[in-house]
Amino acid sequence: MKKALFFLALLPALILQGAALSYAQTVPENRYFYIKSANSGENHSSGYWDQPGSRKTAYTHGDSLQLSGRDNGPDQRYRFIDANRDWFNIVAENGGTLNIAKPDNVEGAAITMAYPMKGYRYQIFRFEHIEEGKWKIFSFSNKALSVQSMMNGTPVQGRSTGPHSEWFLIDASTGKKYIPAKDVITGTLTGQDLSADGKALTSKPIPNTEVEIWVFNPSNKSTPYSKTGSMKTDASGSFELPEKYSKESTIMLMAHFSDRETATALLYNERKDRQAKLTSLRYSAGDYVLVETKYRGKQYYHYDGSGFYMLNGKITKRDDYFFPGISERSPAINELIAKIGGGKPVRTDEEAALRFAAVWKFLKNETRSSMGTPPPVVKEASDFLFSRGENAKKMMAVKSWPSLSDYAETYKKFGFIPMGNCTSWSLAAGALLHAAGVPTDKFFVAKFNYDPSWIVEHWVIAFKTNGRWYCMDPQQATSPGMPSPARLPSSYDSLLRSANPSYDFELPFEAVLLPGSNIDRVPYCGDTQKLKKLMK
Repeated sequence: MKKALFFLALLPALILQGAALSYAQTVPENRYFYIKSANSGENHSSGYWDQPGSRKTAYTHGDSLQLSGRDNGPDQRYRFIDANRDWFNIVAENGGTLNIAKPDNVEGAAITMAYPMKGYRYQIFRFEHIEEGKWKIFSFSNKALSVQSMMNGTPVQGRSTGPHSEWFLIDASTGKKYIPAKDVITGTLTGQDLSADGKALTSKPIPNTEVEIWVFNPSNKSTPYSKTGSMKTDASGSFELPEKYSKESTIMLMAHFSDRETATALLYNERKDRQAKLTSLRYSAGDYVLVETKYRGKQYYHYDGSGFYMLNGKITKRDDYFFPGISERSPAINELIAKIGGGKPVRTDEEAALRFAAVWKFLKNETRSSMGTPPPVVKEASDFLFSRGENAKKMMAVKSWPSLSDYAETYKKFGFIPMGNCTSWSLAAGALLHAAGVPTDKFFVAKFNYDPSWIVEHWVIAFKTNGRWYCMDPQQATSPGMPSPARLPSSYDSLLRSANPSYDFELPFEAVLLPGSNIDRVPYCGDTQKLKKLMK
């Protein structure tokens, strides 16, 4: 019993490992089926799962499953009981539970009848529908249940490959093959025209238009989404993806236009998303401009007379999570603030530039990378930084990011602050800029995409000076030759040009605000003259 309970505790993680090799599908529960080889023809004289003996009303522990002609006995009828996450126990009407003999990962492992033991890995199986009612059945060790021939008495075994590993599930009450409902993703593509004040003018389907299919591949760290195919909408603006895409964990659909916003939709298999609604917007007013983005086609920006703002940009106000305790002051915090030029509020762009320069100098000289395998002292400092406050239990997930006090106490103890990924760099830079007195309406932490989904993002600092928004990457503060922020405003253009070309630095899609900020839209962070030329 203890072993069974221990295995049940591990089952979700283990199942994920097995399921990664193929895609499990559900089968009807608590209905009895005959299971017949798809290669045995239409007659009843061969190909059925059977236990040795004629029409056995009780199973014998250890009996090997074999092929036989149909005799309508309870030893030939099987039902499927959910074991966990699309894995099933296969139980005969005469009481026996299907079992793959130990060792289960060898070629030709016997399939036997056994006592039911809930949670036992040798007794769980997954089903994969091939086509037209044909199924493959896999053990937990990913062996396909197979036979070597159609002769009666041939044992059913677990094998990696084999000529006879496809089966029909024949409903014992109706005599019909079980064919699951088609599992496909369908969708519609619609065009929405809007007036100058954003009111809907017309909405109609867009026919005969290509819709791209992008698939998520978590093993590709540099380009996690890749285009794998496309299809066209029909005359009514509808489409249907090939059934294979229903097995992908995450897919994204995109439809591009010359005079409309690119339409997109993200679908998650975990949520069983099977319908996609793509809508492409088009504004008639001249103060809306279509901007070509690096990864997501055309997106609308709106000009309000002073600057351009992303129409669908996201504003995040969670300073309790991203910037906890940012207004606290202590001796350690005051010492840290003194290192970055003091905390008096700045009054001009020139003063803000000097504070930026002081913060960037601090990031360059007073930080150490904790990425990869850091030196022991850096790991110790990182553990200390994240062992304070809300993260005292060293949880796997960050409950909140370090507070200003956490940074100050870590710096006081170790003489440096450990930095990890781009998020940690940008949130630390944001906290230091706030402490240095830079007004929060002049900067925010910005997110940029570097894949089509906008799920995988890069974090930087966006700031406004001389009437224009710019972006700068704190993670690059240690790079040799990085221009100083004190040289305003022309040097910012060189900063943008020297930035990683994978990032769409002019087009942030989310603004993470610091406390007290009144920013309510995500601004365009490039040369506004470029967009003015695109206006109607």
